[in-house]
Amino acid sequence: MNVSETLALVDCLRSPFSLSGETISPLLLISSIPILATGERPSYSSTFTSTLPDAAMRAVPGATVLYPSDAGSAERMVELAARQPGICYIRTTRPKTAVLYSNDEKFPVPGFKVPRRSEQDRAAVVAAGITLHEALKAAEALKKEGIDVRVIDLYCVKPIDGAALGAEIRAAGGRLVTVEDHYPEGGLGEATLTALATSGVALAGARHLAVTRLPHSGKENELVEAFGISASHIAEAIRGLL
Repeated sequence: MNVSETLALVDCLRSPFSLSGETISPLLLISSIPILATGERPSYSSTFTSTLPDAAMRAVPGATVLYPSDAGSAERMVELAARQPGICYIRTTRPKTAVLYSNDEKFPVPGFKVPRRSEQDRAAVVAAGITLHEALKAAEALKKEGIDVRVIDLYCVKPIDGAALGAEIRAAGGRLVTVEDHYPEGGLGEATLTALATSGVALAGARHLAVTRLPHSGKENELVEAFGISASHIAEAIRGLL
């Protein structure tokens, strides 16, 4: 799907007189072009395909938005989406990533996973896709400094169980860092903070890491570092909350 086709689809999906989660059943959409994690492919740098569908799909009434972080979760979510009513949008990641979940792992909607937690957690990181792996690296680095961090995989970006998510964050001291391979507007961070606010969850502190300028092509590890969503930036944000 090229840029013009993507923009046309987004415009169609956002029209109140056209498609919506209630009038289309089922419709599965999958995007494999995130902002930074496309790597060294100049043809994809600075395109709208990586950003507009993510924010726009959250605005579609009744839509489900999923963001798997490894091969197993991607496979399970495609199976899940095939059974979901209405429109379901899955955002996938192109780079090779470590396998985090077993083949029989379940991914309910709404829902999230907590791949790292302890009773001594002092902050929580909410991430998904490629940034989940960066969050796990950050937690491992901070552990060496005596700082325990809870890592939450918000694979279901819409809908969100704000009360359940808030309980996890409160158990980690109420300090939250969200990190995403997306612009700040309309993505995982805004979705998380909105769900928490709607559920009446008060935070002790929060940081929102996202891509804040026009992206370009490059190596994955260099891009996440340059655009402020790498493990080192996550760790720095957590230190700033303590």
